[in-house]
Amino acid sequence: MRGTPRGAHERYGLQWGAVGLLVVGAALWVWDPPRRLTSWFAAPRVSSEEGVDWFLVIRIPEVPSDEQGAAAAGARLRSWLGGLREAGFHPTRLSTVLSRRDQGLRLPRKTVVLLFHPGHRRTADILAPLLAAERCPAVWLTDEEAIRRSDRRYLSRHAVRQMQQSGLWDVAWHRGSSAAEIVAVDLTQDASRSGAAHRLTLNLRVGHQALNQLRGGGDLVRLNADPTWTAQDLVARLLTEAPVEGPAYLTARRIGSRIWGVALDADASDHQQPFGLEAPLSARAASVAWPCTVGTPDLLLHVKMLARSGETWVSLRSDRSSGQGVRVGFTEEGVRVQQGHGQATPLAAVPWPASVAERLSATMVLRGPRLHLLVNDERVLSLDVVGTPAASNGIVELAASDRVRGAAKVELASLVFVPLSSSGSIRSKTTWPLQAPGFRSLLNVGRGDVR
Repeated sequence: MRGTPRGAHERYGLQWGAVGLLVVGAALWVWDPPRRLTSWFAAPRVSSEEGVDWFLVIRIPEVPSDEQGAAAAGARLRSWLGGLREAGFHPTRLSTVLSRRDQGLRLPRKTVVLLFHPGHRRTADILAPLLAAERCPAVWLTDEEAIRRSDRRYLSRHAVRQMQQSGLWDVAWHRGSSAAEIVAVDLTQDASRSGAAHRLTLNLRVGHQALNQLRGGGDLVRLNADPTWTAQDLVARLLTEAPVEGPAYLTARRIGSRIWGVALDADASDHQQPFGLEAPLSARAASVAWPCTVGTPDLLLHVKMLARSGETWVSLRSDRSSGQGVRVGFTEEGVRVQQGHGQATPLAAVPWPASVAERLSATMVLRGPRLHLLVNDERVLSLDVVGTPAASNGIVELAASDRVRGAAKVELASLVFVPLSSSGSIRSKTTWPLQAPGFRSLLNVGRGDVR
């Protein structure tokens, strides 16, 4: 019998070595699930000074029953995950977020929790493999009673247990069908292995808010992601609620049928993001709000207008539910300041400076009860607003209005937002705001008022 050539032995040795490496790698993949979380989604470590006390929750749509819809759902999720990655978001398990809360620790900026509900079997079959391939963690919120009844629309209890053991999934259960559902989150697969449990209150009938605070106790809110959104739409919608913590350009983006206010980090943006508002033919006004400015009662706002028709109003600390807020209006007669919404209280009315005939820029500083206003770098007024600062839920809004339907509009070259501390200093180590038009002038206003 002829022996095997020497070269063949070498080839087979290399092949068996490769097979051995694959087997070892597969074994590590199966038996060490937590290591799978090391991917481009992994959130950076943060100190107590660098971290934030908020996170976002989005509900991923269920997969439809038809094959075409299922294929579209898979493609959409891949696109959304890519958009989250490029925008710097960090998908994180809810158990990890809650454990950090219990330890008094903060979170990386742009922490987001992906939530699946009601957790049908078809959704798991189509989307779970995509999340596993990207090593992306999520929460599976499902109906405990339906699984107990072996409802075939849902996963079996064994399949749910396998999800927990993967190291990628938190499994949460809800019971009953009332508006306020009690959700029990299983934390046995948390890194601490403590087996602790949390109970959260979640309104399953409401899904229009993504922002959650670590100090918010047991309440949880979620944003229902629209199946028609592109990856850019999803990211923009999350940015409407991610709190601004440093100088930012405020701009606007159409998401679906609505205009939303979005903030972009001024130090990371090359352009000032000009945009405009225009009332539809059936309306006398158009407006946009920036929920991301929530919790910033003390602020600097600089607006540079290219053109306008009708009146332009800027609202600071705006809270329509309580009727609070400060409104600065740019009208045909001049500048007006009002307190509140609806039946607003007039506070001041001053004529335009002579320089407005050429261009219009305005810088506003609101700190405590004191409002300072410059127009074209010229001091126009400083006054005390009525009452105490609004609660931390006040935001910035912009509106254009006119007596004639469809005539109101405003075109902005830039809208710059700078959070201030309670002492009036900038809430950032950056020196960028010192270059903003009007800011140096405001540093000289009262000297003791703005620092």
